[in-house]
Amino acid sequence: MRSSVFGSFIGAAAVIAAVLAAGAAFADNGNTGIWENKWKPESTGISPIVNSKIMFVWTDQDKVTVDGKPASSANLPRSMYGHREGFVLELAEIGIKGSFPDYGLYYQTKFNLAGRDKDGNANWNSVIQDVYFGWKKYNWLDIAVGRMKVPFSQAVMKPSEMYELAFAPTLLSLMNYRLLGLRISGGDPTEIVKATFGMYNSVSLATEQLTNFDQLLLGGRLDLRVENILKVAKVKLPQWANFRWNLAADSSYTPENYDTKGKALWVGADTRLDFWRFTVEAEYVKKMWDTGDTDKDGRAVSDSGWGFHTDLTAHALPGILDITARVERVIGSDKTQGNIARPTNADLMKQDHLWFTLGATVFFTPQASFMVNYIMRRQLQGVAFDTDVVLGMFQYSM
Repeated sequence: MRSSVFGSFIGAAAVIAAVLAAGAAFADNGNTGIWENKWKPESTGISPIVNSKIMFVWTDQDKVTVDGKPASSANLPRSMYGHREGFVLELAEIGIKGSFPDYGLYYQTKFNLAGRDKDGNANWNSVIQDVYFGWKKYNWLDIAVGRMKVPFSQAVMKPSEMYELAFAPTLLSLMNYRLLGLRISGGDPTEIVKATFGMYNSVSLATEQLTNFDQLLLGGRLDLRVENILKVAKVKLPQWANFRWNLAADSSYTPENYDTKGKALWVGADTRLDFWRFTVEAEYVKKMWDTGDTDKDGRAVSDSGWGFHTDLTAHALPGILDITARVERVIGSDKTQGNIARPTNADLMKQDHLWFTLGATVFFTPQASFMVNYIMRRQLQGVAFDTDVVLGMFQYSM
């Protein structure tokens, strides 16, 4: 049975614009939570999408070991895992989004002219970002179809223009990112609970076909908004608290993985807490991949990996200056370490890294900002390296 399938999800149905103006995020403007606008399409008209990131990268130290022998990271792929030096066009996104309010229809198309895989390597197949349309006539139901982000992981779902640091958490290397598919989400009238379900193509490109329906990626996500529980319970907090707290759990499953033989299962949990001038984000992801093979002793061969990150952002001068610190780790089993969802680079399949990042962002306008990051990277398995990176990045988004 052969079928070209549609499937994938979280209609990022309206990029959370305006959050770059951190001051607005800390004013009492009547919003009930960080997810309020994320799930709603543009109310009227057509809006352009422009998001560009230009970096200047300097590698402080370069200590790399391949198979126990010293090497240079300059020989590694030009990626966030290997050597990056000088000016880098990290992102150049353009597109449009809009809606037909009378019919509840919305759409988004977005392309990245500096296409890269999620591991940072240049890839023209990554030029197509979003091409989807959806229907949301009522607040309790949202249906979208096309190529879009998978509703698994807070790190995946966050728009790139909203990153507090230059790079997304590296646990993204364990997960699917954008796929072709169908997503259905809905919630209760109080907006306390939101559930998202869907089926998605397990291949990376919208042009590829599945050989059977077992290769579909099936997934779901459940979001709980604590601030709305307090609202229903009529518990009032001081306006200065700006309290918002989202808790989520998600899972996805492929009975027959497309790229390599076997079954794949992902489970995860994440949270985001806003309180006064601070934001905390944390996430844990576990990937289990049964390859269907056995080793010489007859034991099943599996590829499991897990990762976590914790970010703390202090909005020191709301709307002007943010300071963010991150600790993250991705590690695998004693077999293949932390294999990525779509194998593209064998050197990165053995992962055991511990990274620390400290960054500061200055906002010139809600659309334009400049960021400085210091990243202490310790890669312990596979291609092992100690490389500390300093980078500056200018970003413009609208």
